[in-house]
Amino acid sequence: MGKKYLLTLCALLALIALPSCAANNDFTADSYSAIEEVTSITIDVEDRIVNVRESEDGSVHIDYFESSKEFYEISENNGTLSMQIKYNKKWTDFIGTKPSSEFRVITVYVPSTLSDLSITTKNEAIDLASIKVSNTVSLNNNNGTIRFTNLDAGEAIKLNVKNDNINGSIVGSVENFKITIEKKDKDSSNIYPSNSGTKTLDIKANNGDINISFVN
Repeated sequence: MGKKYLLTLCALLALIALPSCAANNDFTADSYSAIEEVTSITIDVEDRIVNVRESEDGSVHIDYFESSKEFYEISENNGTLSMQIKYNKKWTDFIGTKPSSEFRVITVYVPSTLSDLSITTKNEAIDLASIKVSNTVSLNNNNGTIRFTNLDAGEAIKLNVKNDNINGSIVGSVENFKITIEKKDKDSSNIYPSNSGTKTLDIKANNGDINISFVN
């Protein structure tokens, strides 16, 4: 193995190691509280766990971590709160490990007066606990699971997962829902398409199993 090759290899290894070591160096905890009354929330991120919990004071609050290179743009417009991940990185900053898992968590606290909730992420989980919305819940995840407990939606639930599973419980009975399911033959499901209800449950699973129960 030539000396020139060894020097090049060492330089590449050093280039990879530097962003790995620096991945956690300036993350800090931060939070956001809605300024106005929020009726709709849209979250569009990646490599982030998104937890959604019930708000204790009837307002929207978000807890998260961000750094100078990975941060969020949060805005409010006509009752809709939007949150998007933003990057300020060189190409070398994308080489190496992700930030520690503790910094890759977003927790959103929502009121029971919320009308619509839309969440998109990838490579991590979406987890909802005892959430109520009057209209539509839409959850989209690529390479990450979708989990929910006692999810209560007034009109529609839309679930889209790739390369992971959907597990959860929905408030109501299966007869309340018109159910559509798109999945591969090898993917399992404990529920089946139905036209019986007035609400909509729309499920798309690509390389993922579906396990949903209904609770009153």
